[in-house]
Order: sequence, then structure tokens, then C-alpha cells
Amino acid sequence: MRIVDMHCDTLSKIRDRRAAGGVAALRRNTLHLDLERMRESGYLIQNFALFVDRERCADPWERVCELYRLYREELSENADRIAPVYCYGDIEENERAGRMSA
Repeated sequence: MRIVDMHCDTLSKIRDRRAAGGVAALRRNTLHLDLERMRESGYLIQNFALFVDRERCADPWERVCELYRLYREELSENADRIAPVYCYGDIEENERAGRMSA
């Protein structure tokens, strides 16, 4: 059975860790999930939330834009493992190419 996870806050956690001077990336990290563990577990699709805690940031719009840039950068850096989905056919194409879908 393939895994379809409809929500994770990993991008926000990566962003927060980097903002605090730490190192974190989507391919491999010590957070709740990373691409290596996802592949080992049989993930098909992961939906990445662009969560913004309005009480913890001055400009929520800028924060969501920052998270979207981070999402695009991480997908670009990991294009061999994961690719975005815009329609159902993208899921099928990603699976044929051996990639997970985001």
C-alpha cells in the first residue's frame, strides 16, 4: 500500500530551524519526516502545509511567501526524488519516473 499524507508542517520546521541558525533540509533531517524516510516507507504523495502562526510573525503574507520559496527550492534540489503535482496525470508520471509527489 502506498502512503498519501494530507498534511505535514515540515517546511515550517525547516524554516524555523534555519532561522535559529541551525541546518535542516527536506532530503534528510531529524524532524517528523524527510525524503529518505518517506521513500523507505512507500510514500506516494505528501502535502506540505505552508502554515503561518499569525501570533508569531509580523507579516503573515511575507511568511507564506517565504515558505513557498522554500518549498520550491527544496523540490528543485530534490527533483530526483519528488516533484509537484498540478493534476492527476502528474501523480502517474512521477510514479513512473520513480519520484514521490508533492
